[in-house]
Amino acid sequence: ALLEGAAAREFAERASDAHVAALRGALVVVEQSENDSDALLNAKDAFYRVLFEGAGNTTIRQIIESLQARVAVLRASSLRAPNRPKQSVVEIRAIVEAIERRDAEAAADAASYHVRQASHTLFTQIGGEAAPAAEHLDA
Repeated sequence: ALLEGAAAREFAERASDAHVAALRGALVVVEQSENDSDALLNAKDAFYRVLFEGAGNTTIRQIIESLQARVAVLRASSLRAPNRPKQSVVEIRAIVEAIERRDAEAAADAASYHVRQASHTLFTQIGGEAAPAAEHLDA
């Protein structure tokens, strides 16, 4: 959650208007993909590519890219939960809206919240015992 939050903060602070427009476009694709899990996974991947590029932080981008295979599996698993795709779209929309306002802190909070919610959903799906520990780590 920390990396995504930092990327959203830096995007809000640094991204060009063209990057913001590209992020809004990526959100539209996410919204349109809500009912198709494969399309939603691809749309979220594209959304995060735009986010990390616009943030302009190569360190964050390299770390996330090195974790991408694991992140993709975890993202796919969490999106299988009932109502999670719809909630994920709402959370991503909150990130974009904060960025469009150039509210770096709100963007960071929204991105961190999104990752925490996805983690919570995943841990709940695999037994729930790890969820409290995960929330503690991200708090």
